[in-house]
Amino acid sequence: RLPGLLGWIVSKLFLRAPVELNENEIKGIVRQFAVSARLAEKAGFDGIQIHAAHGYLASQFLSGSGNFRTDEYGGDKERRRRFLMEIIDAVKACTSKTFILGVKINVKDQSKDGLEREKE
Repeated sequence: RLPGLLGWIVSKLFLRAPVELNENEIKGIVRQFAVSARLAEKAGFDGIQIHAAHGYLASQFLSGSGNFRTDEYGGDKERRRRFLMEIIDAVKACTSKTFILGVKINVKDQSKDGLEREKE
């Protein structure tokens, strides 16, 4: 937080406590990823990368230390990855088979109870 009156004004205008997305908002975000991928392909790009690391939205769903949801998008690992899998499925459904889809994820997110590569 910034100090003084300016800090107070900025925090009141722009800094809000996070709120949990509802299911309609989640579905809308998934659609936006798909539309963006389709537009990228139409514009001539060979592929896209979904950034699901470093605290971005998809990584927040994946993280056991940051995802406190009690619905189908939270809890065990399978449900926490549902959001990302829905994005992947939506992108694949609206782009060609030759369109490249990459996903950037963390191997370890350096937070207590966070993501970590499982031992083989």
